[in-house]
Parts: sequence; structure tokens; C-alpha cells
Amino acid sequence: MLNYIHLENFRAFGQPTTIPLAPITLLFGENSAGKTSVLHALSLLKQSADNEDPEAVLVVRDPGGLVDLGSFEELIFDHDIKRTLRIGLGWNEPLRRLRFHRLPKSKERLQAKPQLAIAEESAGREVCFRYSKTAGISRDSIAICDGLLAQPLVRLRPYHESTANQSTDHDHGRLPLLPGESSFRLRGSDLAPAEFELARSLLFNYRDAFWTAISAVKPSRIGLRVTEGRFKRLLDLLSEVIECMRRSIDADEALTNLLEEIWRGVFRGRGARTLGVGPFDITDLLTATLGGVDLQQARRELSQSKALCPDEQISKNEYGWREVLSRLSPIGPFRQPASRLYTHTGVNPRGVGRQGELVADMLRMSASTLERTNDWLKAFGIHHRVKLRALGRRSDFYEVRLRDTRRGGGLDVAFTDVGFGISQVLPIVVQCVATRHNIITIEQPEVHIHPRLQAEIGDLLVDCVRRNGHQFIVETHSEHLILRLRRLVREGKVKPAEISVIYVDRGRHGSTAQRIGINPDGTFEREWPGGFFPERMRELL
Repeated sequence: MLNYIHLENFRAFGQPTTIPLAPITLLFGENSAGKTSVLHALSLLKQSADNEDPEAVLVVRDPGGLVDLGSFEELIFDHDIKRTLRIGLGWNEPLRRLRFHRLPKSKERLQAKPQLAIAEESAGREVCFRYSKTAGISRDSIAICDGLLAQPLVRLRPYHESTANQSTDHDHGRLPLLPGESSFRLRGSDLAPAEFELARSLLFNYRDAFWTAISAVKPSRIGLRVTEGRFKRLLDLLSEVIECMRRSIDADEALTNLLEEIWRGVFRGRGARTLGVGPFDITDLLTATLGGVDLQQARRELSQSKALCPDEQISKNEYGWREVLSRLSPIGPFRQPASRLYTHTGVNPRGVGRQGELVADMLRMSASTLERTNDWLKAFGIHHRVKLRALGRRSDFYEVRLRDTRRGGGLDVAFTDVGFGISQVLPIVVQCVATRHNIITIEQPEVHIHPRLQAEIGDLLVDCVRRNGHQFIVETHSEHLILRLRRLVREGKVKPAEISVIYVDRGRHGSTAQRIGINPDGTFEREWPGGFFPERMRELL
């Protein structure tokens, strides 16, 4: 499941914006506020990942693809091609990394021993793109991020063979990563990703304890053979990192400065360029401020962990990124109208397609899909059952027929001869029931659909989160859909944390996104911007 999407300088979003996601995420807001941009960012990433051209790092246009964003100039905020485009995702696919358990009370943090653990529940990645007239669109950097907080753990920049001889002491700084750019290195240094990641984990999880203890730390406590002045420099850098983290500011630059200071050989007087500085040294430096730390045990546990292998770390993150995007199934705002005749495509599709163009093939693949689809049409109050009728024994041509269940024995009618709304809701139902563990994005599911049916879609989403393991990100204007989901929360059929209601607004500096939480009784945690669908009241008064 996706935990968040992070956007900066993408279409309407100029400022860095992190949008928290849940099993069911609803995007509300006025027209042209930027709701669709959130979904298009995901489609852009999937379209680029699926492209077979290794040189095409960002495919903004693809005939017959998922999305057409014109050009880099068209999609960059304010059409300023000097800006850097950032798109990040956090997900629940495991990236093995180091994490230190938080202690229950701040006083105990100064005395108790940190517990080293390998967390596998979340991972994230942020990709930055730039444009130049000579090189076109290129990746500026890639960051491995915290899968829950959108915090960069490691930032990598392109590394070219022409500069290979400039620094060859530590080859692990050059990491093969993605097609199109053979290798990347950490920004500003040759520090291994594992060192950077461990330092960030320690600092973030114990930032309050460090803040309290840092002024009392002496060089002798951790065996530093340096002058008081240089040691103060270390503490100042450490303080800067912690202050950034406490204020939720990106600490990447400050952390790099701190680790480079260690890299220069201040730790125990050793020459880092000769002997190397590893994550154990950083463990010594940072955890010693907590007191009572069993560093030998920490070293043993670290040495037994494969999480410190940069190549494995990067490859797992790359695999998770592509795996998440492969599960993305976008459904557009206007589904393909019904046809009198369908032709079997000869393949078994993984989804109904962005315009629902493969819905008939999906129904043909599985009798159970057809049965569950009919069950939901009945639950929606649609008095028709779908059935397929082949035209000849060996023909690839077939019809989608609907039997009117209100007419005794039933009357078959062509798909084209029923209300247009059925052609709009059918692809949504089929995609939900025919697949498992998909990330389904839907633009305006309420189009051409009766208000009562809009509410029923809420039941469909909740059921398919439970039974099929789906995640939904829905752009909508439907008051009826959110009212049904609030009712389901009130009835205890879905937890408030399983729904993320995002209100997107547009201001002078671009779009903003704020989450409006839902209380256990179904009410909103905060006032809806401008009032909750006030149009009805204004019309009545």
C-alpha cells in the first residue's frame, strides 16, 4: 500500500507537498485546484517505468498511454524549466533498514540501551528531474526515503565514468541503480548509504535525548583524540541536524556535513581515507551521548545484518518502486461507451484499462468475476444481470447482454440499449472484483451515476479493501460518496484511519493539500474549508 505521495514543482504543486494516503483516499476540491495532478503524477511514474526505452527517464507523452502531459515545460510549475521536479512515494513493501525503538519516557532515554531492530514494513523513494536544451529530461538525483515520513535517508546523484578517477578510494559510493544512468553517488561525499541511513535512524528516533545530553558530552567519553575546539565543531553540526529534525525540516544537508566531518578523520584520530569510516564508528559517536550503550552488542548485531549492504539496499528499493507501480490501475473520468459487438483481444488483461476498454475481456476471463459483478449490480439496485453471448462457436466476436430481472423470465437487451450510467460504473466494479492487491485510482466515479448509486460505491470500496486487498485513490466531487463512508465509520464497519480525506486548494503560490480527519462518530475533525457542500443550503435559503 502507498503511504504517501510527495510532489514539488509538478503542475499546480509548487511548494513541497506530502499527501498522506490510506486504504481509501478521497481527493476533494474545486475545479482546477490540482486534484487530478495527484493521480497524473502516479500515472506518469507508471508510464515511465513501463517504457522500454532505457534512455527515457520520464515519459511525459505516450500515444495510447496512461497520460499526456505535453512536455516538461508544460508539467513544471509556472512553466519554469529551471526548476527541479520532485516526485516521491512511500509504500509498505519492505526495505530492510536499521531502526531504533523509541523508549517510553524521555528520562529513560538517557539511561536505557537502544534496541537495534531491522524494520521491513515501509520504504520510499524520491526522484528529481531536470531539463536542459542539450540533454532533455534527466534524473538530477534519487533519494531512498522513510516510507512513512517522506524523510530522505540517502540521496544519490548521477556518477559518470569520465569522473571515475577523481575519487576511487571507496567504490561503494558508486551504485548501479537505474537504466539510462549507469551509476549514482551520494551527494557531497563518498559516504556509504548504510552509514547515512544508520546515522539518520539514530538521530531521528533519539533526537530529544540527544538534545538533552549533547551539551554534557566530553571527547574522553567516546575516545575522541581531538581538540576541544574541533569536538565543539562536531557537536555544533550534530545540534544542527537534530534541530532540523525537531522542526521537521529536511536534514539531508546538515547530516551530510556532520558525516563529512567524521570522514575527515576526527574519530579516534584515524585517517578515514586510509582506514575507512564505517557505520560502527557513527554508532559509537552518536549513541555514546545516551549513556550505558552496549556498543559491542550493537556491533555484533550490525555485522550480522545484510541491511548494511548498499547494493542490496538499493536493489530492494528499486524492486519495491517498480513493484508498486506495476500494481497501479488507473481508471479515467470518462469510461468508454458501450458497444454492440466486442472482439476478443487474444490476451488476458490485468485490468479494464484507463477508459474501461477491456472490461468485456475481463468478464470473459472468469465466471467468478462475472458472478461477483452481477452481485454488486444487484446491491446497487441495478435490475440487470450481465451475460456474454458468443457469435458462433469459433468466433472471436461476442456481445455483452443485460437481462432485465424485473420482467419475470427476463428480457435480454444489448449493452448499448440501457442507460449510459451502467457503462460508466461497470468498469469500476469489474476492476475491483477481478483483481487483487491493486492500487486503483479513479477519476470522478460519480459521472453519469444516480446519487444513490454514488453512495453505494462507498460500500464497494470498503468491501474490496477487505476482500481483495485493494487501495483506492479517488478524485471526486460526490457529497453522497463521502456521506456513505462517514456512515460506515460511525457504524464501525471501517476505521477512521482507513480513510484519508484530502482537500486540495489553489492559492497564489500553487496548490496545497490538507487532510481532514474523520472521528469515530463519523464527524470531521476540523471544519470543512468553506463549509461542507454549502450549495444546497444556499439554494434552499
